[in-house]
Order: sequence, then structure tokens, then C-alpha cells
Amino acid sequence: MAATFREVIADTLDDMSQRENEPWTPEADQSSETFLTLHQDLLGSAPVLASDLTQPTFAEALLTAEGLPVLTPQSIPAANLELYALTIGNTPGSRAAFVRRANPRRGLRAGRLLTSLSDTLTRIDEPVFGFDLNIDLIFVGERVHVLSQSTFRALFRDQEALTAQVPAWTGDLAGHLPISQAGLDRLAAKALRDRRIASRLETIVNRGHLDGITSDRIRETMTQVGLDPDVLLTDAGELEFADEHIPTVLQFLNEDLFYGAITNVGFRADKKAAR
Repeated sequence: MAATFREVIADTLDDMSQRENEPWTPEADQSSETFLTLHQDLLGSAPVLASDLTQPTFAEALLTAEGLPVLTPQSIPAANLELYALTIGNTPGSRAAFVRRANPRRGLRAGRLLTSLSDTLTRIDEPVFGFDLNIDLIFVGERVHVLSQSTFRALFRDQEALTAQVPAWTGDLAGHLPISQAGLDRLAAKALRDRRIASRLETIVNRGHLDGITSDRIRETMTQVGLDPDVLLTDAGELEFADEHIPTVLQFLNEDLFYGAITNVGFRADKKAAR
């Protein structure tokens, strides 16, 4: 079994060597030709660990696997397993963990038949697991490599995670920009209802490009991209974040609005990469 797992890891690393590495963003389109990389600090507190675990985060639990309680056949939960992980390395702080989001017990419950097409029937009383050849996430040091964006979102950006993260993101944004309290509340509520809004909010906060932006600068740049600051700002010069304007204001803050250099037509960039 160990040799087979090593082959899976080796094949995964070989596959990664043929892909292009790109920085992770909430809105990134990860394809079979790319993998994404982010710092563990961006993971947040999700997923929530079992109460009997002492590790504060999922990543730390993976990379200090020797500290996890050992399960016996009798103590394996009856519920479906969410994922499994392969952890390699003997030195604390220098380990790597390879995560697959799949239930290794799917279809292998008591009362089922498992066959290798031999001539003998054998009763199996121990748990049976079925692993596959795919890996979704790799944890190495303080970095996380994402081979499946859908798996990343399911584990670290589900509704429970967003509920915990959105207040931190809106608070961070308010630390850099003049925003009315009512507008901040509307933005938070909208982000919790709409994952696209939450993703763009997270992207803006992670970029860290808004430090020191004044109301005058906001008003000036709004005018440059064809927005009306008298509509989007309060009399005190604060961002109002009216419900109907939230998507547009976030696009503005993420520098997604621009004019074509040839046609002078206004455009919105839903995806972009820095030159």
C-alpha cells in the first residue's frame, strides 16, 4: 500500500511539473494546464476540526499527523468520510501532505460484495477502503498548491467559512477606505448571500492596493472610468454601497473598469492578469 501511495505522489508531482504555476485568487480559473499556489494564512479557520483535536487548523493537523489520534476499526465513524490525506516526511516543519477530497469507503459497506475475480469467497470483517489515483491539494511548508479549485472552495470557502471570513474582509476594507457604517453592513450582507460578491471582496482585500486612498482620489478615479461619484459617495465622501451599486463599486475597487485604448468604449474585465 505504501508503495502504491508513493507512486500516486510521484505521478502527481510529475503532472505538476508539466503545468504552469499561477497565484491563487478567489476568482481564478484553474485548468488542467495550471495549478494555483497560496499562503496558508489565506485559508482562514475552515474547515472546523473535531473537538478532540488539539491542532488549531486543518493545515497544522495535516502536517503534524503524528499527533492525531489513531483510529481502530471499531472507532471509524459510520458517516461518510469527507477526504483522506497522505503525509510524508519525518521532520516536523518539513513535511508535505497530499489531500484527496473523496470518500474512500464509497460503495464498500457491510453486506456488499468486493471481488478480485478469484475462485474463493472470503468473509471480510475489517473496514475496506478504496483509494484512487488523484490528488486535489498539496500542503508544503507554508504554501498550499491547488490542483482542484472546486475542492478548495468546498473545504475552505463554504457558507460556514464565508460567515466567519466576510466580517474580517469588510473590516479590512474599512481600514483602508472611507465607508459608511450602513454601507459596510449592506456589503457584508450581500457578500454572505452572493459568493461572487464574496470572491471579489476577498480578491480586493488580498491585493492590498488601497492603503492610503483618499476620498478625493476615489472621486477622481471614479470620474475617469465613467462612474458618478455623487451617486456612489455620501455627502461626507464615504462609499455608500447601496445594494444595487455593490457589484459596480467592487469592480471599480478591483480596477476592473476601463476604456478601450482604440475605441474609447467602456469595458469591464471579469478576469485579468497583471502584465
